[in-house]
Amino acid sequence: MSTLLVVDDDPGMRATLSSWLGAAGHEVAEAADGRGALEWLGRRGADAVVTDLRMPGLDGLGLLEEIHRNDPDLPVFVVTAHGGVEEAVRAMRLGAEDFLVKPFLMEELELKLGKALGRRAQEGKRRSLEEDLGPRALLGSSPALASVLEALRQAAPAPSTVLLTGESGTGKELAARALHRLGPRRDGPFVSVHCAALAPGVLESELFGHEKGAFTGAVAARAGRFEMARGGVLFLDEVGEIPPEVQVKLLRVLQEREFERVGGVRTLRADFRLVAATNRDLAALAAQGAFRGDLYYRLGVVGIHLPPLRERRGDVRLLAEHFGRQFCAAQGKPWPGLDPECLPGLERYHWPGNVRELQNLVEQAVVFNRGEPLAPRPPDAAAGAVSVGGLTLAEAMERTESELIRRALVESGGVRSRAARRLGLSRSGIQYKIQKYALEGLCDGSEAG
Repeated sequence: MSTLLVVDDDPGMRATLSSWLGAAGHEVAEAADGRGALEWLGRRGADAVVTDLRMPGLDGLGLLEEIHRNDPDLPVFVVTAHGGVEEAVRAMRLGAEDFLVKPFLMEELELKLGKALGRRAQEGKRRSLEEDLGPRALLGSSPALASVLEALRQAAPAPSTVLLTGESGTGKELAARALHRLGPRRDGPFVSVHCAALAPGVLESELFGHEKGAFTGAVAARAGRFEMARGGVLFLDEVGEIPPEVQVKLLRVLQEREFERVGGVRTLRADFRLVAATNRDLAALAAQGAFRGDLYYRLGVVGIHLPPLRERRGDVRLLAEHFGRQFCAAQGKPWPGLDPECLPGLERYHWPGNVRELQNLVEQAVVFNRGEPLAPRPPDAAAGAVSVGGLTLAEAMERTESELIRRALVESGGVRSRAARRLGLSRSGIQYKIQKYALEGLCDGSEAG
């Protein structure tokens, strides 16, 4: 059962909302003003807040700001009988879940509450996983990422080798570190090797170590990464780039748990858990003879695929806010909030560089930010954008939306509320769209805006 807090200085409106929401199966608390709401939240907490806009003392927007200082993810619905486009935009920029103009359909509020509460429950589960996985864990609440986090938690206690697959920038090293933190070797070292960055001869020495005089420049014996990872986890990033001569030796270590240093004759025992990662299709490479099939099967005992960001569009806002707060703190700037108008573009973008590209884009936006809401802009209009009839996809979608709203207004005789019902929009939503596309001339002047 979810706990909802209804805030309104009108006792009749409070009673109506409480009765309806209680009948829908929620536990409902009431507050007559913003200060009373904050006191309740401080004592008991809530899963969502429904607040009037205009109240004496602390009004709805002020309450919204105060709530999100302490709990940025708490869904807050702002309702009013006197709302305009400017107030609706301000509420959404402050992080309101939605802005509803009285009178509104109770079923509409219940539907939107259900979606927000479901997302909050999913976010709670993600945070529980994040606490397990550590402060540098993968961030997101999408179903695609939730399955990855659950797989990591299940695989971590086992000694099995894990192969992490996925495009560059999807967070494979973070996943490897999560496996280390959750596993029985958490007190041992985490040793990372980027295989693609090292020449074959150098990679062999890095992995196995070498004895003094093994090659020109080997003036002293040196332990390799297998020895450094004793009692811990060895992470081989871009394992698909390992050359054939090193693949043979790696296979032996995985099978026999022993090896010799380069130039050495003494056999050393290996004691590590291997986690490997690749952005290549190792099965296809093995079929082509470009990667040893027996090594591929040794590496892929447990396979976990990390989805690209384009399959996690619901995580884009969370990630952008996380990186924005992080970079603002590093640069000594206050967090200005994320401009909600930039979100459609961020969520439509195809993100070829995945989370790393988003991180870089947000950092760039923070560098040039002068205190206004942060609005990172992906290069949709550049060469990488999808084109429809000579327009970018974003431009084509806006043109289509504008024409649909124009047609609905004409067919509704200029009455905003009728047009909104035809389009499935809220009253505040259609007011915002009318202003955005400069369609006020089609509206019935007798209907209040």
